[in-house]
Amino acid sequence: MKLIIIFVIILITGCASGLNSMQRQELLGYESKGLAIEEKSTATATALGLLPGGGSFYTRNYGLGVLNLLVWPYSVLWDPISGFNGAQEINYHATLANCSKLKNSEMSDLDTLLMAKQIDVTEYTIKKHTIENKYSSIYVNNSLTENTHVSPSPSPTTNNQPSKTDSVNGKFTSD
Repeated sequence: MKLIIIFVIILITGCASGLNSMQRQELLGYESKGLAIEEKSTATATALGLLPGGGSFYTRNYGLGVLNLLVWPYSVLWDPISGFNGAQEINYHATLANCSKLKNSEMSDLDTLLMAKQIDVTEYTIKKHTIENKYSSIYVNNSLTENTHVSPSPSPTTNNQPSKTDSVNGKFTSD
């Protein structure tokens, strides 16, 4: 009976899912741009998970921490992972909040410049696009978003005459 209770507790508390794949990619995008906030250390959360309920308490999962404390030595099996996931989730939400705050501040400043007629609509649009790219989690190559003219590749023929294909080796020839 005691094993069944422990198994049920492990199933219930050991399902710390952390971030989904999209959130992980988004956090990596913010990290690559230097915008990620580390409110809780994932290494500390993992290490504290070896103590009775430590990883859960560190990541503000107090109910889970008490439960892990009660089933301690078994909680060592899942609490380090739970602590890591909890810290990562806290960092993800802190990063989103910070980026949103910074973006709103910059957009407000930009709106003020437009209202004061210090910039025109075209410049406003360009700067707005730059701010949106800066605070998006996805890397955007600015050269792809600019209007560029692609010149056609040079023709394999000369003198603007139609080309003929050599039937033996498949090379272009001109008359």
